[in-house]
Amino acid sequence: MKRRTLVTAVAGAIALSPVPIVAQSPVRWDFYTFLGLSHPVAILLTEYLSEVRKRSNGELVITLKPAGELPFKPNEVVKVTGDGLVQMGEALTVFITGTIPMTGIGALPMLLVSQDEMRKALPIIRKHMAKEFDKAGVTPVMHFSWPLTGLFGSGKPVKTLKDIAGRKFRTISPQQAELLKRLGASSVSLATAEVAVAMDRGTVEGMMTTAHSIQGSKWDDLVKWGFLGDFHGADDFIIVNKAAYAKLSPAARKALDDVSREWDARMTKEEFDAEAKSRAELKGKLELTAMSKADAATLTEQMKDYWVSWAQGVGPEAVAMLREVRAAVGK
Repeated sequence: MKRRTLVTAVAGAIALSPVPIVAQSPVRWDFYTFLGLSHPVAILLTEYLSEVRKRSNGELVITLKPAGELPFKPNEVVKVTGDGLVQMGEALTVFITGTIPMTGIGALPMLLVSQDEMRKALPIIRKHMAKEFDKAGVTPVMHFSWPLTGLFGSGKPVKTLKDIAGRKFRTISPQQAELLKRLGASSVSLATAEVAVAMDRGTVEGMMTTAHSIQGSKWDDLVKWGFLGDFHGADDFIIVNKAAYAKLSPAARKALDDVSREWDARMTKEEFDAEAKSRAELKGKLELTAMSKADAATLTEQMKDYWVSWAQGVGPEAVAMLREVRAAVGK
């Protein structure tokens, strides 16, 4: 009887004693970005991923893989993420129109030219894109806007739309190429790493981009002027591999979803704030000119038929999306 009592007592003591909790091995993901780690957007994404790690109590650890570290191109991000070569990727829409043509709507010249217009349009765009991303094997967890694009270059400064004719600039999308074509200029599609060499050789005399990308890519020594045309912004989808996302624990998935939802609006605001700061800093170094209201109104009218033909060329879903977006922003 005494032996039974002793065993019971020992068992009870073991049950009540603190048992060390063995931490679960973290889930480790790679996140492909076409940016260098010093770029303002990459800095924000690093902070975002740090918050995901913190909110998931270290269960989900995502490492940002910058430009050049992985053997992928920006226009391959949907495929490599869908195929699981990386678990997460940055799909800037100007790069992925060849994979998902409807993503080109955000880059249509003069359609969405303010933060407010983008705020109204993004939910409509997300709704219409959902099926396309799903078919590609990815799930968007965050969707934000890059700031508005200008024209930067060397040689004679561009101060009006008429000054663009006969010039050659680097572009990153068919929409940008069409805009320059309509303004009498020509374009060359170049990867980010090729721009400096092309400028040095005179292959191009400038590029369509944002002021904070000029600084982030360290191109401010290559250009002498900027024409702040505010031609268009760009949507940026942060996508995850569907299978990897489904394998996350409910707690880790909730942490990723919650942080991403909070950062949607924050990323857009931070981006526009960064652009304003970059423009102010470049003002002392470059000759900057804002496009006149008259030129902006003329160019908007000039591009409207292109919006329609673009949507019709993509398909009925794009036509419906464009119609809803135009109604939302009053164009």
